Amino acid sequence: GNIGISTYGDMPNQDMARRFEFIPEDKDKLTLEDMDQHFPKFMYFKPGSTEGQLYNGAVTKAAMLKFLGVEEKTCDLLTGASCSKQEMVHMEHFKGKSIEELKKELKALSKRSGETLKKDERILVDGRLKVLKKLLKSLKKSGK
Repeated sequence: GNIGISTYGDMPNQDMARRFEFIPEDKDKLTLEDMDQHFPKFMYFKPGSTEGQLYNGAVTKAAMLKFLGVEEKTCDLLTGASCSKQEMVHMEHFKGKSIEELKKELKALSKRSGETLKKDERILVDGRLKVLKKLLKSLKKSGK
């Protein structure tokens, strides 16, 4: 969950800011300037715990997952491991094609992606484009 701390109106949750020592020692309450300098703040509370662990790392998905000790499983386009149903459908479309054919398809999909498309076509084209880019990158890394 999240707790909003405000510097205006009734100034909700200033007590939480004080409890977790977000208010500078020389101040009574947070000001708007403090908010710009010291926030956002992220704290992780283990289930049942009232003592949070402050997070000061980068505000990126990868950094936060690492902080939490969560291993993100990404789709391996060469083996199909940890891939979603949608990714598997797109992979099936590219199955058996040579790298040259895949590069031609990438060029065509990139061009088509820049066009005005119906909603269903947009989802298909963008999904295939995303998978194809990753597939070509994986093939290049593996030397195939």
